[in-house]
Parts: sequence; structure tokens; C-alpha cells
Amino acid sequence: MSKRYLILLYLTFLGLSTSTWAYDFVIKDPSCKLRWDKLGHQDLDQHMKDALVKKGYTPIPFAKRGRLFANDLYLKHEIKRLAERDVVKRRVTKGVLSEKKTGTKKLLYKICQFSFSLQKAKSTVPTSKDPLLVQKETQRSVPRVTFDGDERCQRAISDAFVHLPRCLKVNLE
Repeated sequence: MSKRYLILLYLTFLGLSTSTWAYDFVIKDPSCKLRWDKLGHQDLDQHMKDALVKKGYTPIPFAKRGRLFANDLYLKHEIKRLAERDVVKRRVTKGVLSEKKTGTKKLLYKICQFSFSLQKAKSTVPTSKDPLLVQKETQRSVPRVTFDGDERCQRAISDAFVHLPRCLKVNLE
């Protein structure tokens, strides 16, 4: 008899722990249009555009000279391919971890670092005073298929966009 209760309790706990609400973390916007600049690499641009569409946004390029409308959502992003990394020596003395940078090491396979910030415009020009909705930076060093690291950059974009909230269209009426 107790095994049945344990199994029932386990299944209930499993059901509650794996259930997710459809709209836990959303941005409510009447148009869900997102202004963004292309990265300049066709495959990465398409991957980024597809990821934005999956999240419910309608990606459109910036207007001439970076002009916006008030309350527009815009995405600032940067992608770096790192050819070297810092070498850090770690030592534990008397229960305290200390780190010391000893130099840099050149890498055969470049690390891809992707960062983005989602902001809402207050004026017609992007400024640093615009409210920051989300900011994330990710770094990928695997898989190692090519030396320049396009596949690592695609994975870094996907990893970062996990933290991008869905856009939910709402009526202003």
C-alpha cells in the first residue's frame, strides 16, 4: 500500500516540477517589432533572425541613421572571436583560493563570445539612458568543427537567446 502512495507522490512531484507556464517571462508590446543591426555574416544573421522570430519578435533593421520611434524595442549586440585566452594560476593557501594571471595562450580554435542587450527607446535616438530589459553574454569554445568558429557562434547566439523573453502582442484598446 505504501508503494502506491510513494509512486503517486513521485508522479505528482514529477508533473509539477516539469510543468512550465507558457508565458512566465514575457514582454508585452502592441507590435513586437524589434530593431536590430545585422552581424555582417549571412549564416549568423539568418540564425539570429530565426531565433528572434521563434521568440515572437518581428525583426526589422534600424532606419536611416539609427532613428527609432518612442517605445520601440531595439537589440544591441556584439560578437567577438577570441584567438587567445588568459592563463590563470590558482592556489589554495590556508583555505583561501587565490588567482594570479600568468600570461596569455594562443588558441588554435577561436572562442566565440556573443553579448546582447534589449532596450526600450525613450526618444528617437538610442541612448544609454534607455531602460535595459535584458542583458546577457555567452561564450562558446566547442564544438570544434572549423577553425574560425561559425558553429560556435551559432551556439553562443542560441545560448544567449534562452534568456530573451518572449514577446506577447497586446491590444492598446
